[in-house]
Amino acid sequence: MPRITSAALSLAKPYWTDPVERRLAWVLALIILALAVAFTELNLWLNELNKSFYDALQNMNAPAFQSSMAHFFTAVGILVVVATAAEYTEQALNIRWRRHLTHALVGRWLDGDTFYRIERDGLCDNADQRLTEDIAEYVRLMLSLSKGFIINLGSLATMGWVLWKSAGPMSFDIAGTHLTIPGYLFWLAVFWGALQTLVTHLAGHRLAGLTVAQQSYEADYRFTLAKVREASEQIALYRGQAVEQGRMQKLFGQIAGNWHQIMRQNIYLNVASTGFSVIAVLVPIIAISPKVLSGELSLGTLMQDISAFAATTTAVAWFARSYRDLFQLSARTRRLEALRLAMAPPPAPGIRVARDPDTDDVAGRGVALALPDGRPLSRVGEFLFEPGARWMVRGPSGVGKSTLLRAIAGLWPFGGGEVRLPAGARVMFMPQKSYLGDGTLRDTLIYPADPGSADDATLAQLLRDCRLPHLADRLDEIAHWGHRLSPGEQQRLAFARALLYRPDILFMDESSSALDNDTEAHLYQMVIDRLPDCTVVSVAHRTTLEVFHPNTLHVAAPA
Repeated sequence: MPRITSAALSLAKPYWTDPVERRLAWVLALIILALAVAFTELNLWLNELNKSFYDALQNMNAPAFQSSMAHFFTAVGILVVVATAAEYTEQALNIRWRRHLTHALVGRWLDGDTFYRIERDGLCDNADQRLTEDIAEYVRLMLSLSKGFIINLGSLATMGWVLWKSAGPMSFDIAGTHLTIPGYLFWLAVFWGALQTLVTHLAGHRLAGLTVAQQSYEADYRFTLAKVREASEQIALYRGQAVEQGRMQKLFGQIAGNWHQIMRQNIYLNVASTGFSVIAVLVPIIAISPKVLSGELSLGTLMQDISAFAATTTAVAWFARSYRDLFQLSARTRRLEALRLAMAPPPAPGIRVARDPDTDDVAGRGVALALPDGRPLSRVGEFLFEPGARWMVRGPSGVGKSTLLRAIAGLWPFGGGEVRLPAGARVMFMPQKSYLGDGTLRDTLIYPADPGSADDATLAQLLRDCRLPHLADRLDEIAHWGHRLSPGEQQRLAFARALLYRPDILFMDESSSALDNDTEAHLYQMVIDRLPDCTVVSVAHRTTLEVFHPNTLHVAAPA
């Protein structure tokens, strides 16, 4: 528990100490605190009105009864205003805190190649859920539980004092010994609340781990459904629906199995909480009945004490009543902390990639590729790609040709050696399947440059030049282009991107594999003609591309 508390506070600290955000954050927090104090005072007032109300009924005092009712509705009206203002202020603080934490974690996730490294090395599952649901729930629970804790402290102080004064001492004769307990009803409420907390903890302590597991299973199921949606065409062509259904059933089986364990734990927790809630109504009545029956206390005082006893017990048993929320907070904190650890700087890479301001070449020295477990993949050795040169990377399948490009990009640290790139060069990598995001075709074509960096006439002509004339008039159309376009259209669009970006160094990994020979030759010739000074390095199996690449780098498996 101390480790989880430390992690929860560590996640919160940046927002509350941020030079820009902290002033308004603390102002909103103080407003919530002030409203919580007002809420406590109003509950105290209602407790006193409760006594006046029942005393007026017992004494058949109509004017006093009417006065109590008028004050009661006034207090309720003020209470509604205070509760509404507190809720609004809490929501305002919630969205500001959530925005700050989201921007910070997403910024770290997208910093450098962190997001790719997490997926490549399997450091953390379902980062998308952690950056959305877990952040939202963490902030909500932190605010809700903090406010509830403060309100309960106020209730404990005020209602406990009412209980101490109102019920007074209780005397007992035990084995001939006269014993007097001052504020006995207060101590009984404290004992009852502590007992409820202990029993609730024993009944539900396994829920923490089960809740974390449930969130992971739910995320895995949702992620797999999203993958099926993304690959719907391929699955339909393979007629793989039955396989996917079996996979879905297996994943949901994990959800259901874990849920049954949660259900069992909730049985114990509900029996404990419900039992205490029902019995708690009778405890103060039984405890105070001797004074009522003797005429020492009035009906109003009895009702006041019952209300104060319930409030005091509730305050002491705050941990028991907040058990599920505390476990939820613990689960969300663990998941966010795991993501933060996964985003920590990686160890020093085996393949070092550096930007050199004193060279225009792409050079490798002693480059050896390996798998993540350390097994050797291939030994490339030395290579030098001069400015404007065109190279083809050849070798048998599985030897690591695409991995070499990942290593040059700094995405594959496994192995050894050094790669040197020109410091100021514009470098672009074209994978076999390019990323096409949702949005307008214009933004998809311009990516990764800023929207608006090219006029529509230029973009339309570029699409025509890349043999996509049917897209030239659809720049404003919004679609999921990764599904809308065929593999060949996607690769032609990628060439258009490269011509628009005008890189100094262009790496292509099977970037024309879905094109016919004529279109492939047309696009490569456009790259040569329009980017004459561009260094081009291609990974390809087709011999038809040899004419465009005078130089060849052979990659072979280690001996």
